[in-house]
Amino acid sequence: MLCAGVVTQPRRILPNSTYMATRRTTQQQFWLRPDATTNNDTIYCIAVAALRHQIQVIDFNVLSNHLHQVFRASLANAPEYLRDVHGLIAKVMNARLGRWENLWSSAKPSLVELANEEDLIDKIVYVASNAVRHGLVERIEEWPGARGFHALLSGKPLKATKPKSFFSSKNKKLPDKVKLHLRIPPELGDHKTIMKAVIPRVSAAVRYFGHQRELTGIPVLGRARILRQPRAAAPSTPPERRGLNPRIGAKELETRLAAIQTKREFQKEYRLALLAYRAGAPISFPVGTYWLARHLGVGVKPIEKLS
Repeated sequence: MLCAGVVTQPRRILPNSTYMATRRTTQQQFWLRPDATTNNDTIYCIAVAALRHQIQVIDFNVLSNHLHQVFRASLANAPEYLRDVHGLIAKVMNARLGRWENLWSSAKPSLVELANEEDLIDKIVYVASNAVRHGLVERIEEWPGARGFHALLSGKPLKATKPKSFFSSKNKKLPDKVKLHLRIPPELGDHKTIMKAVIPRVSAAVRYFGHQRELTGIPVLGRARILRQPRAAAPSTPPERRGLNPRIGAKELETRLAAIQTKREFQKEYRLALLAYRAGAPISFPVGTYWLARHLGVGVKPIEKLS
């Protein structure tokens, strides 16, 4: 029997969905501070988890205290992918650094569904320019951490080897070497056309952040200082608390309102099905029901009935 209260609103997880995901480290400490080993190991973990769950990673950026990803989940399994990629990174980094505590914040990862091509472009630009946005470097290519934008541009895969800190060389369940191919899935549009829209926007974002620094007189931190930061340190600016945690990434008002209405209808139908389930007279849950279907096997309406 399910507990009486629902802690969070149910999330609608559909096949063939595109997301931007963000996960921060505990206390925003610099446990992911870049170096050659960290870069290799995070790429390896992303590639292995993506292969395991048939995820198409589009772009990513590993900052010292958080990870951004843009990806497409064709099999309605984004939560499982994030569980594995975050879990693998935590195990590898903790083993390497001799840690036993949580690597990631106890807050749930941010998972924003992208409504259309324009929103996909917007989030690729955001992820690609993130280190510049935070005043860490002047240009995106100066960020010394693992990042995917130039691989997305060139079409050349990122390569990584099995992390030695956690996986035994005798472990044959995981590959010794991996390749991570970043691309725009054809279902989302033509790769070259979308990248032609992305490139000038990335350049414009870099110029904008540079102009903002000139106005404030605050210089970038720079590669040398980034690489010297103690891993247990954290930004001097306190993190924002109790802010909004959006689930829908839609810049166009009409699209956003339609998505919000769809979410409300899903939640209403979900609550009715949940009450019926608790009363012992189960009815089918709405399409997109994830946790209860995965873990308790509740009945879900066929996908073809989705309107």
